[in-house]
Amino acid sequence: MMTRENQKKILTKVEAHIHEQLISQDAQNELKTLGPKGYDWNPRVRNAVSIFLPKLVEIAPTLVEECLKPFNSAIELRSYLNNELFDKAYTRIAEGNAKEARGYKALLEKCRELGQKSCGAVPNLESQQISAEVKRFLLSTQGLDGLIRENGGSMYPDLLLTGFDYSFLPFQSQDKPISGPCLKNRASPIPSNVPDGCEIKTNQSPRIKVDAHGAHPGLHLGITWGLVDAKVAISDIWIAYIRVKDYSISDGRVDVTTKKRSFGHDPFISILRGEK
Repeated sequence: MMTRENQKKILTKVEAHIHEQLISQDAQNELKTLGPKGYDWNPRVRNAVSIFLPKLVEIAPTLVEECLKPFNSAIELRSYLNNELFDKAYTRIAEGNAKEARGYKALLEKCRELGQKSCGAVPNLESQQISAEVKRFLLSTQGLDGLIRENGGSMYPDLLLTGFDYSFLPFQSQDKPISGPCLKNRASPIPSNVPDGCEIKTNQSPRIKVDAHGAHPGLHLGITWGLVDAKVAISDIWIAYIRVKDYSISDGRVDVTTKKRSFGHDPFISILRGEK
């Protein structure tokens, strides 16, 4: 269990790392010119970072523990059901009541069958399912409940701070595309491409590697995971403030509007260890 003293040390390192990513003149100019015209995102982004980082460092160990439970519970259940004590109990019941023993045996075999089938889903897990569980946890009372809200649909970023107002942003429409921060859906406005939220990215790998449809700046929470002894394991939780300059553009033979933007592991620091 992480001590409060260790938590403070990790937070100090993480805050210094993110501050370094935001403090350069280039980084500040990027947020000044992101749009809408004349709006400086720097104060707002620094405020968002100061809210997100302490809470994310605080809950990171619990996130690891809680997010694994839904995926590994079937394997643990199978282990319990295969315990020889169940078979010994069947033997004792059979000695006293054969009819009751048959019902017990059928129930046990059915539970074992369902446990086995549930375990079969684990090797086929994808990062999207891990992301959904991480988001569910962050929105729960154990996570950042009350501080954040889920952004609409598949909009970037995944999470927004509840106290932030976006009504000053322009609306995007089919005849008025906006690549930077904007609002979508006039009936129920949804912020899009804003740099003051938090995006969740997961990789079945020890390192972060992300492909995206656009170069969107902002905090990125990265979860690296894998399978260890047929169970899901989270190897680390990472954080970075990704800037537009951190993206590279694919050079495939496709139209420029469909080229993917990518970034790698280098900008990230672990919020479990305070190390890169």
